[in-house]
Amino acid sequence: MTGRRVIIVGLFSAKDASYAVDMRELETHLRDAGNVVVATVVQRRGVSRARGPGGAQRMDIPMDPATYIGRGKADEVAELRCRSQADCVVVRGSPSRSQLDRLQAIIGCEVVSSGAIESRRQ
Repeated sequence: MTGRRVIIVGLFSAKDASYAVDMRELETHLRDAGNVVVATVVQRRGVSRARGPGGAQRMDIPMDPATYIGRGKADEVAELRCRSQADCVVVRGSPSRSQLDRLQAIIGCEVVSSGAIESRRQ
């Protein structure tokens, strides 16, 4: 992947103190490959206030099983894509193919996982 206008999206646990470092590393990799990173968006997954079990054990799963990030955050990225004229969104992590397809339908441009980019690099 090269020569693209990219938005980077990351989903992180609220307890992950190194999320900014992870996002910068991905941004550097994409820029070094000849892309223009026009924005970064972070979705933080906080501790659940639910009465039942979950809470901290659930912080490493997707926000939304359909879209990986929350629907509101997906809408935010779609609006940002229109304003920035980005032509690709890179989602940090390992969303499923169906989650990427749903995000692509919402956002309106190609959506790929950072894992797919990393595997091509090796």
